[in-house]
Amino acid sequence: MNSRRMWTASAAAVAGALLLAGCGGGDADEPETGADPTVEDVAADEPTEEETTEEPESTFDVDAIDFGEPGAATAPGTALALGQVAWVERTVTFSDETEVTGTQGISVLQIIESDASLFEQYSNADEFVDYVPYLIVTQQQWIGDVPADENPPSADLFPLLADGADAEYLTSQFSFNSPGDSCGLELPPFDEETNTAVSCFVGLSNSGQPVNGVEYNGEGYYSFVATPGNLYLESPIVWR
Repeated sequence: MNSRRMWTASAAAVAGALLLAGCGGGDADEPETGADPTVEDVAADEPTEEETTEEPESTFDVDAIDFGEPGAATAPGTALALGQVAWVERTVTFSDETEVTGTQGISVLQIIESDASLFEQYSNADEFVDYVPYLIVTQQQWIGDVPADENPPSADLFPLLADGADAEYLTSQFSFNSPGDSCGLELPPFDEETNTAVSCFVGLSNSGQPVNGVEYNGEGYYSFVATPGNLYLESPIVWR
């Protein structure tokens, strides 16, 4: 069913850190000797301490966003801008055969044009000589039960060329059902409290058209038969 071509290569993950800024205060001036200060002068000259707290300075290349509370399921065919959130209901079967229905929050945060140096880490770099890589940063949140010793699921997303055609993409050898985090970006770590993950995968173009869109069509990277009743397959949610 899936007409996109997946390229296989190794991937490496990197982690970021968060820096916090402090606060400062000031001193008050004493009134001049012999002066008879007014009430207003006395009040103005009383020592005060001012505290200013700066926003934490992020060292991540792309920061997570606040999804807010889950909304109604996003309708098939919805067009979204980068950074907008889609909510979809999904039924997931975990490796222990436990079946769980939950809500998946999905957003495409950024699509960043990269260059051929990204391929130099791969032994088959010569196969990508005609390709331009695009770093696709996504954020997902799973709201639902997760069996013990299992990871929250993620929904599979697919890159699109400027004319709406399917783009090729890079997948990792380390995972059967997911493209690799081969972007070389510093991204926020997984948030265990909210089951929120920011990750990245690489879209590819050798047609002269940019990769500037991403779709959710309700199917997986290795789907060969459409899921019965999947309305997103013919009318996907698209971010541009």
